[in-house]
Amino acid sequence: MISSTPDEISNAYARIQSTFTSGKTRPLAWRRQQLVQIGKLVQENEEMLLSAISVDLGKPRVEVMVADMGPVVSFVVEALEKLEEWAAPESVDDVPAWQASWAPRGERRRRRRWIRRSRGS
Repeated sequence: MISSTPDEISNAYARIQSTFTSGKTRPLAWRRQQLVQIGKLVQENEEMLLSAISVDLGKPRVEVMVADMGPVVSFVVEALEKLEEWAAPESVDDVPAWQASWAPRGERRRRRRWIRRSRGS
């Protein structure tokens, strides 16, 4: 079994957080490429994953394939098909002021201005 130290986990988290805050994950092309890579990873390592999950969870290999690995590939295909739809901006009739703080910093100002304009303030 491979274990990670707390420092390794912290470093991995910092790298992931840095990638996200850099904006690298925003373009659909980047997201599409990541989804394709997940699908490839599962398909190219099918035998190893089947064995590992089967041993770890004590499940028959067929169950692992149907219940654990198959859905991953299906979800990847669905996400690739619907990526643009899911990423499209949505218009919102009214955003409660308390919820405006949930947006990323740059969007908070835009939302507050939008809320004031929509209320005629």
